[in-house]
Amino acid sequence: MPDQTGSASDKNSSPNIPPAVPNVSGGIDLHPGGDVNITGDVAGRDVTKVTNVGMQPEAVRRLVITVAAMVFATAACFFTGGIFVGSKVFAALDRNVNSRQEAADSMQAKLEVVQNAQPGQTVPLIFGEDELSSYVRYVLGDHLGFSPDSGRARFVEPGLIAVAGNLKSLGNLPVVVTFKLQNDPNQQLEVESAAVRLVSVPNSNFGWVAVPTGLVSSLTNQVPTLFRPGYAPVSVQAAPAPGGDWTVSVHRQ
Repeated sequence: MPDQTGSASDKNSSPNIPPAVPNVSGGIDLHPGGDVNITGDVAGRDVTKVTNVGMQPEAVRRLVITVAAMVFATAACFFTGGIFVGSKVFAALDRNVNSRQEAADSMQAKLEVVQNAQPGQTVPLIFGEDELSSYVRYVLGDHLGFSPDSGRARFVEPGLIAVAGNLKSLGNLPVVVTFKLQNDPNQQLEVESAAVRLVSVPNSNFGWVAVPTGLVSSLTNQVPTLFRPGYAPVSVQAAPAPGGDWTVSVHRQ
């Protein structure tokens, strides 16, 4: 009679499976986190060891957040109001102006006429964008903390001026500060906004980041002293063309 249950030795013995042979020809091992190890002879070529470390999810997340923050901060510079710099400012800065020493001297002479006015007298100050920009570059630049020949100024809109340059206290980064003329004999220019350019992209305004005006205090503390105390701009008339002459009526108390 056939043995239907089999012998004890048959029941306890393991199947006849050949032993595992280690892979001596090499291979590719994947590890958590995206690491890849390649060892041995792969595709007919001996490779000692190559490790390719992929970006961890946290690193990717930080990179995305950093880029998004830069884009948001740059976009914020184009909103008007508060600490933000309006898009009109960047359009004005892109305008070509012929800054030269002769124009700076002309602006200096006109300011001296105003500051020699008699008490109670109102004197018209007529000047162009090239004169103001030249005055900032060649006369005020060092006092404002700008690198040599980097200072400039632009008319943004009637009563609003943008002053820009490479600020030495910030490692020569480009900065721009906007000032508004106000009828105040002790502070004729009020600081409106400030921005610093962290990334420079040719033919683009990308990289400007709005900052607190205190960060550029060496600039903001000097520009409001354009006139001596006791002189107040009481009105501003601007030519209709962009960058056209301004007529500022200055009253001496």
